[in-house]
Amino acid sequence: RYAGAAAAAVLMFAGGYFSATRSEKPVERITLVTAKGHMGEFTLPDGSRVWLNEESRLAYDADFSGKAREVTLSGEAFFEVRSDKKNPFIVYTEDMEVKATGTAFNVEGYSNDTINAVTMVNGVVEVELDRSKERLNLKPGQRINYNTKRQNYRVEEVDTYKWCAWKDGKLIFRDEPLDDVFRKIGQVYNADIVVMDKDLAKHMYRATFQGETLDEILRLMKLTVPMKYIEKTSEKAMPNGVY
Repeated sequence: RYAGAAAAAVLMFAGGYFSATRSEKPVERITLVTAKGHMGEFTLPDGSRVWLNEESRLAYDADFSGKAREVTLSGEAFFEVRSDKKNPFIVYTEDMEVKATGTAFNVEGYSNDTINAVTMVNGVVEVELDRSKERLNLKPGQRINYNTKRQNYRVEEVDTYKWCAWKDGKLIFRDEPLDDVFRKIGQVYNADIVVMDKDLAKHMYRATFQGETLDEILRLMKLTVPMKYIEKTSEKAMPNGVY
């Protein structure tokens, strides 16, 4: 899934924009982009480290100058933030603002997903839900799920590694409905998988995958799940589905 070096998987480009005062110099803007099926690991100008999951975009000012270190994220990223209490590290997604000084956490903020989430590994972060303007402090082992469509959220105690294992090339499922399992597998392997049976979609599943192909995963799942699957081979064929 994560074949090749990060440079081969990620496009980096810089641009500039001008402020309202014409006499000021343009601010250099850096944008990191990952393609489908690839991730990248980077060191930011302040020494913080970030892992970008597939189809993710991270933008920031090159010098991180000013009172805050600010990045804009569309997609998923794991951050290891270098401690600097005077200059907080702020992650903006379309629907959340995550503020930290020195900590490790995972942020899910795909624009086409109704769920935005933050998983806290160590330290403390402050999360603001943009639409409600509510601010919450997360502690290690906690995860917030924010439903952007319903505008509600829940905070729960979780196994944090389950939600961060993607950066190590792993897929970990712990008592999750197959509908969610196949959605994540489809995202990782660039496949549209639809669970046609509603009862099967609710079936709870546990497994850990690392390095398997999509065909291998489906074959392994058939050993423990009462299912069959059909692969679409042409436009006229049945859509990809699990039955």
